[in-house]
Amino acid sequence: MIQTFKRGNQTENGGKNIIGSECYFRTLIELSPDAILVADLEGKIKFRSAGAISIFNVPPGLDVTGTSLLNWVDSSEHKKVMARIRDILVKHDAPDRREYLLRKYDGTIFWGEIVSSRVITARDTPDELLIVCRDITERKRNEEELIKAKDKAEEYDRLKNSFLQNISHEIRTPMNAIVGFASLLIEPGLDYIERKEYSEVIINSSNTLLSLLDEILEVSNIEAGTLKTKSEEICINSVLRSVYNKFSGLAKQKNINLILDTPYPDDEACIPADAILLKQVLYILTDNALKFTDSGFVHLGYSLKGNEAVLFVSDTGIGIPLDFQKKIFDNFFRVEKPETKQFQGLGLGLAIARAYVTALGGDLKLTSFPGLGSKFYFNIPGHGKNGKKHPSHTYGIEAKDFNPGTRKILVAMDINAYNISLWHFLSNYNVDIVYAHEGKDAMEIFRTNNDIDLVLMDTSLPDTNFAETIEEMKKLKSWVPVRIHNSQTDEIEKPVTSGYDDSSLKSSGNEELLKTIRKFLLGVRCAS
Repeated sequence: MIQTFKRGNQTENGGKNIIGSECYFRTLIELSPDAILVADLEGKIKFRSAGAISIFNVPPGLDVTGTSLLNWVDSSEHKKVMARIRDILVKHDAPDRREYLLRKYDGTIFWGEIVSSRVITARDTPDELLIVCRDITERKRNEEELIKAKDKAEEYDRLKNSFLQNISHEIRTPMNAIVGFASLLIEPGLDYIERKEYSEVIINSSNTLLSLLDEILEVSNIEAGTLKTKSEEICINSVLRSVYNKFSGLAKQKNINLILDTPYPDDEACIPADAILLKQVLYILTDNALKFTDSGFVHLGYSLKGNEAVLFVSDTGIGIPLDFQKKIFDNFFRVEKPETKQFQGLGLGLAIARAYVTALGGDLKLTSFPGLGSKFYFNIPGHGKNGKKHPSHTYGIEAKDFNPGTRKILVAMDINAYNISLWHFLSNYNVDIVYAHEGKDAMEIFRTNNDIDLVLMDTSLPDTNFAETIEEMKKLKSWVPVRIHNSQTDEIEKPVTSGYDDSSLKSSGNEELLKTIRKFLLGVRCAS
C-alpha cells in the first residue's frame, strides 16, 4: 500500500512538473520578440507566437493556422525555402541561420533571419518543423549603407590618387615651359621676335598655373563651406556677351562657330544673382565645350520660364557616356577614355560649376549623347518679369514663332552629321525629346510611353524595317503622327510608302521641320 501510494504520488508530481514546464516554455515563447512558428510536414502552420503576429503585421484576431509557410515568403525565395525544408526532412540537416526575403500580411517585403529545425517524436522521425524568425531589415539597410560608404570612400581615394598624379603632370608641364624658356631669354644673340615668342610662352604657362591654383583654392573654399554670394540685379544678356567676347578668339582659332542667343531685350532679361559666380559657371561650361569640340558649334543662350531663367551651353563635341553622367560633377572626376586622354585639366571645373549654381539657388544638369555632343543647363530663380522676346539669334529663326508648349517628341535617328545638328536644333525649343538609335529601341519607347506626341524617324536607321515599324506604331496609337526623314539622300525608299503622316528629304531645312512640328503639336490629335 505504501509503495503504491508513493508511486501514485510520484506520478502526480511528474504530471505537475510536465504541466509546469509547458507553461514555463509557453511563457518564454510568447514573450520572445522573435517569430516562432511550428509547421507540419506539408508546410502548414500549426502554431504561431505573439512575436510572429507582430513581425508579420497580422491583424488582431486573425487566425493564420493552416496557411502555407510560402504565403509569408517572397516569391523569389520559394525555391530556396522548399529546398531547405527538403534538406531538413530528408537529409536531416542540422539547424543553421539563413537570410530570406519575407512578406508581411499587407504585402510589404522585409529581410528575415531564419533558424529552422525538425522536431523529433518518440519514433525518431520528423513530425514537425520549428522555425524561428527575426526581422533584420534595419541590419541589412545598415550593411548596404556601410558597403556604399566603403565603395564611395574607395572611389574617392582612387580619384584623389588620380588627381594627385594628374596635378603633378599639370603643374610640371607649365613649370618646365617657364623654366626652359626663361633660361633661353638670357641667351645672347636673341632678336626681338624670338624674345617675344619666349615671353608669350612664359606668360601663357604662368596663367595656366594660376588657373590651376585658383581651381584648387575654390574647391577648398567650397569644401570648407566658406563660399559667399552677393545678389544684385544683373542683365543676362550682358553676362553672356562677356562670356562670348572672352571665348570668341579661341573659337575662331579652332574654326568652331560660337553662337550667342539672347532672345529678350536687356531691360527684360534681368535677374537677382551674383554676377561673378554666374560668369564663372558660364566660363567653365564654355571652356569645357570648346575643349571637347573639334568641329561644329558651341551655343550660349537662355530662356525665361515663369519666375526663373534657364541658361545653357550646348556643343557638338564628343559627348559623355551615360554611365559617367552621374559622376561627372564629382570632385577630381574625369572621363578616362582614349578619346579624352589628350585633354588637360584636373577634373574640378564641373564640380566647382555645380557648387556655384547651387549657391545661386539653382541646379546644374546635362543632356549628352556620345558622338552627338552635350548640353549643360541650369536655372536661376528670381525672374519676376514676363518679357517679350525679340528675334532669336539662333539659326535665323524667331523663337516667338514656335511655342507649342511642353510636348514629347520621339526622335529615332542614327548618329551622323545631319542628325547631330537636328538634335541641337530641337533642344532649343520648348519640347521634351526622347532619343533612340535603333529601330527596336524606338518601338520599345513608343510602346511604353503614353505621352509621345510626335515621332521623327530617320530612314537611314540601321536594322529597321520601317514599313513594319510604322504599321505597328499606328496599330498601337493611331493618333500619334509619324514624320519620316532621309538624312542620307534626297529620296524616300520605295518600301516606306504608306502609314506615315509627313516626310522630308536630306535637302529639307530646319524651317520646314519647324512648320511640321508646329502643325502637329499645336493641334495634336488625341485618342478617342
